[in-house]
Amino acid sequence: MTASPKDLEELNVERERWRVEKALEHLQRNGVAQLTWLEGQRWQDVQRSMRHGPWHIFHFIGHGGFDVRMDEGILAFENDEGLSRARKSARHFLQHCCNLDQAKYSCRFSNAV
Repeated sequence: MTASPKDLEELNVERERWRVEKALEHLQRNGVAQLTWLEGQRWQDVQRSMRHGPWHIFHFIGHGGFDVRMDEGILAFENDEGLSRARKSARHFLQHCCNLDQAKYSCRFSNAV
């Protein structure tokens, strides 16, 4: 899934998607992995898609961070207007993040499960 809310720094989503597809190309060709890009950029889109699994890995291309005060990871999805809406990231999400807001969040647990 990709999410690039218009009120945050623009991401090169196409390049990142290409990198994921390239990394999995061999596995897909050999029938070991299947890659499905979720439609939409909202939290509700994730919820809807997860109901139609089974899914083994969720890869999120977007903005995120770690709220030190709350001791929780966050991901920035879009709201209905295309602006950012931060949501707690579930512990099973592998998170590699860029900071959502330098003053509030840090990325000290980037890639932490």
